[in-house]
Amino acid sequence: MKNNFTQALKELTGFDGEPIVTEKTSSDATESVIIPSVDYETNAQEEIVAYKEYAEKASANSTRITSTMVIKGNIKSKDDIFINGEVVGDIETSANLHTSNLVIGNVVANNMLANKSRQRGNISLDGDLFMGEGSVIVGNINCNDIDISGKIKGNCDAKGFAKFSKSAYLLGDIISEDFSTEAGAKIVGTITTRTGDLDLDSEFDFGGDF
Repeated sequence: MKNNFTQALKELTGFDGEPIVTEKTSSDATESVIIPSVDYETNAQEEIVAYKEYAEKASANSTRITSTMVIKGNIKSKDDIFINGEVVGDIETSANLHTSNLVIGNVVANNMLANKSRQRGNISLDGDLFMGEGSVIVGNINCNDIDISGKIKGNCDAKGFAKFSKSAYLLGDIISEDFSTEAGAKIVGTITTRTGDLDLDSEFDFGGDF
């Protein structure tokens, strides 16, 4: 399992858990820019990747914000974005977003993986949200499938499937096509499944006057 997970992570992110060192040349000097590795070696993250892998690999032109960087302002891109530092501003990309630190702002993306990250702002995804244990989101979420192992304060609208692991905590309402919960998950709010074309009145019609 670990080898398969490591290979999938390497194909997705472009790195396999070891720091990547690149050289950036300027007119004055050459400095080493170290992109720190992210600790994906957790059971929660293995469950997330096993649940549904990203359909697309990380692009060669992906944006990487390292742990020492603080960005104040909006970010807009067509490539994958990896946030290990802090961003105060809205983030928009037509590709995937990976967060492992702090985001204060709204997010629009394809898929999103939150790994031990904190975010205050609404999230709108064309694809899926994978939320690892230790992550906290304060804001409303619209997505396809949602896999929750962290804490959310806000309402969730999932067009597809919603999964709550034993460490999940939702303070808000959720609506989805279907859902599953593990023992220990905490939900303070309502869970609603879409009924589609189901005629609920006919299901409870026994005939006569009741």
